Amino acid sequence: MDSKVTAAGVRANTEITATVVRRGEDGDTDVERFEKDGNRSMTLRLPKELRERLGDIAKKNHRSVHGQIIAMLEEAAEREEGKKK
Repeated sequence: MDSKVTAAGVRANTEITATVVRRGEDGDTDVERFEKDGNRSMTLRLPKELRERLGDIAKKNHRSVHGQIIAMLEEAAEREEGKKK
C-alpha cells in the first residue's frame, strides 16, 4: 500500500488513533474501572465500510457503535449456543 504525505503532513492510508483518558473521583481511569468489574478491553480494527454500516445501524437503534457491536455479538453468541444444544 503506497502512502503519500498530504498538505497536513499526515500520511494517507495511515491509521491514526487517539485515546482519551478520564479519571474519576477515585483516581481510576475509565479502563481501570471497566477492568476492575471483570471486563476486558480489546482493540478491534474494522474496514471503513463496515464501520460506517455499523454506525448507520447503531443510529437507527439509538445506540453507540460500541453498544451496537455488543448487542450484535450477544445475539450471535446466543444463536450459536442454541445450535449446540
